[in-house]
Amino acid sequence: MNNSLTSYGQYLVTPKYAKKGLKVALFVGTAIFMINHGTALAQGKMTPQRWLSGILSYSVPYFVSIHGQWSVAKKNQSHQI
Repeated sequence: MNNSLTSYGQYLVTPKYAKKGLKVALFVGTAIFMINHGTALAQGKMTPQRWLSGILSYSVPYFVSIHGQWSVAKKNQSHQI
């Protein structure tokens, strides 16, 4: 399992995978952010807690995208053996 976590961690910062992850995070994260915080942002009512939640609106799609790419690559590697 430790090997898997190390492998996944490497994918988080590998430019090839991070680029796609960032695109997904910007698109999906912005949609989630606007749904959850758009009104508060427009009204100037963003609190520190809301900003933290807003950051998660972007980071979760990034991690999910990287996980998807990692899972596919891992599956493809096991089929090549």
